Amino acid sequence: MTRGLEALASDWMRLAREDASAGRVLGLRVALPGRSGAALQLFGSTPDDTRFYWDQPAVGRVVCGVGALRRLEAGGATGFEQVTAEARATYGALEVVGDPAPTEAGPLLVGGFAFDPARGPSLGEPWTGFAPISFILPEVLYVRDGEQAWLSVLADLPLTSTASERESIAKSVFERAEASEALLRRGDLDEVLHRPPATASEYSARPDRPHVVWLDTVRAAIDEMTVGTFEKVVLARSLGVETDVAYDVLSVLAALRSSQPTCTTFAVTRGDQTFLGASPERLLLLQADHLETAALAGSAPRGRNPAEDEAFGRRLIESKKEQEEHAFVVREIDAALAPLCERLRYSEAPRLLALDAIQHLETPFEGDLRRASGPRPSLLEVAACLHPTPAVCGTPRRAASDWLNENEALERGWYAGGVGYLDRDGGGEIRVALRSGLLAGRSARLYAGAGLVAASDPEAELAETRLKLRTLLSQLTEI
Repeated sequence: MTRGLEALASDWMRLAREDASAGRVLGLRVALPGRSGAALQLFGSTPDDTRFYWDQPAVGRVVCGVGALRRLEAGGATGFEQVTAEARATYGALEVVGDPAPTEAGPLLVGGFAFDPARGPSLGEPWTGFAPISFILPEVLYVRDGEQAWLSVLADLPLTSTASERESIAKSVFERAEASEALLRRGDLDEVLHRPPATASEYSARPDRPHVVWLDTVRAAIDEMTVGTFEKVVLARSLGVETDVAYDVLSVLAALRSSQPTCTTFAVTRGDQTFLGASPERLLLLQADHLETAALAGSAPRGRNPAEDEAFGRRLIESKKEQEEHAFVVREIDAALAPLCERLRYSEAPRLLALDAIQHLETPFEGDLRRASGPRPSLLEVAACLHPTPAVCGTPRRAASDWLNENEALERGWYAGGVGYLDRDGGGEIRVALRSGLLAGRSARLYAGAGLVAASDPEAELAETRLKLRTLLSQLTEI
């Protein structure tokens, strides 16, 4: 049963005044009707330079966080374990007043991690605003699941604060909750959902290296596979795009949400940089003891008409090279998760996943964690067993990773890392950060990769990266 902000006011103020609240984080949560576009409006209406956005139009789930009450950041070999421990401590000091809600409605820790989160303590250019692993506890969090939504506003009550100081903080929280609720309920949201892009009269695009150099690197990778150094490697490249007006992040997100409805549109803002994209791939969903993931590897273009589209899909399904690439990913996911699961279920043959301009081979996985005497593994601990999968790195993982470090000549940053949220029970969801780019002012850096096996054709792999770059490039230019 929902009560509304006014009905919650007295309970909220009374809790904040209590001496036991000193040194804790308190949250005020109110239920709202779920409205399409409301999270975009919240994301775009705040001056906070730390923001998070996650939108799955196909299932009606949205998460938007602004401001950072707590920052959980790490790097190095034990980074995931460190953030997991800090997350447990953060949630242990958190108390929420308000309308009842499921765990996945929040509060939530939101953020993500780099392709190589073991690096530390920082990433190279242009990712200097991003830690290798970074999750925040937002000051304001909006979560929508279909027709229902929840707004949570949090505050830190210092250990040395007096009752009157805590009351003053509580009033500020209540006022921010009122303002945020009014914003989320306000008016027609069509203007937000169909926001026109900023008009650029000039733009230029330049790859990070000449195509002939990238193609030579592909050939070098194929030579290594021929002699057995590794079975598969994923080689990435990037494209810089400059325009004469600053990019409007909100309009890019609205366009991605509209054009990629089966993907997860995401954005993570740190300072003047925003990492955003439309991910087709789930790294991990963990709810209680149940987990889900997917193998996504093997690509083909979409057709210009149904007959051509079906032909491309059939060719993908029947391609020995694409099936081989996909099988490597399936095998590695099975090896990573089987020791953790009582039952791990997936089909013997992949299915087609059709997106806007590209289609992939996909094999969904489901499993149930083994029961153990100790604490159940958290989302990040299980993700550490999977990441990076052969779909974004290669196999064997160490050999492919070592070769990429020596030969890729690219700072991936959070590209092909993970973006998502972690709940207080240790569950949540992480998506692989693909079809993505880093925006800052008038500059953008877009990323794409191609999975290489011994049978790969270099020119075809270059064409595949062009298809993947198009997801974001078409929203930033007239292409």
